[in-house]
Amino acid sequence: MFFQFGDFLSPVLTGGITAAAVTATVSSDSSVLLAMLLGMLLGMAALVVLSLLLMPLFGAFEVMVPAMLSGMAAGILTGMLAASGVAGSAGVIGAGLIVGVMVFWFVQWRNKALQGRAL
Repeated sequence: MFFQFGDFLSPVLTGGITAAAVTATVSSDSSVLLAMLLGMLLGMAALVVLSLLLMPLFGAFEVMVPAMLSGMAAGILTGMLAASGVAGSAGVIGAGLIVGVMVFWFVQWRNKALQGRAL
């Protein structure tokens, strides 16, 4: 149960922190392509910081894989949303959190599908 909490916490925190960093750095008059690239870089930076904090508690696999997927996907999506001006700051951060939850469910679904298989 403790490691499943880490499975949930790492992508959601990464998505939220990435989205908050994107809203702080990207304005609505920015280029969408550059905002997506900047968002991806901010997602990777958030991944590194959160990995150093959460890996001693939850383990490397429970943190790195979901946080990597969440940071990059949330960075790209929220960078695009922030640059296009479609959503405000709260909407962009909410989108980052939703991406984190979706990554959590995706990783859980793939773990269940791979359990029991002989590779």
